[in-house]
Amino acid sequence: MTGDPAPGRTRVTAPDGERTADSGLPAHDDDAVYTASLRRAQLRLGISVALGFLATGISASLFIALWPGIHEIRPGGVPLDWLLQAYGLYPVVLAWGVAFAVGAERNERRWRALSVRA
Repeated sequence: MTGDPAPGRTRVTAPDGERTADSGLPAHDDDAVYTASLRRAQLRLGISVALGFLATGISASLFIALWPGIHEIRPGGVPLDWLLQAYGLYPVVLAWGVAFAVGAERNERRWRALSVRA
């Protein structure tokens, strides 16, 4: 026994960094990894849209509150600050909702593409 493999036999090893089922480390299937990636992407999207919406709402409210004389402007007998809050912020809410829906669809499309390839 010289320590060399017998003639006609080849030693096969896994590359460094990869985990095998018999290594004692947990082996992950591709679907679980891709699903966890989708969850992280959706959470990141949700947080960024929520923070952007919050910043937009706060800045619009501050703009209305700090604009001197906005309470005296009354188109049609209704104070302008009421009109801005009632009708000016709804398109902003709609835009943030559409941005979230488009981003979520993009994340899911990428996830489907990855899970089909795996």
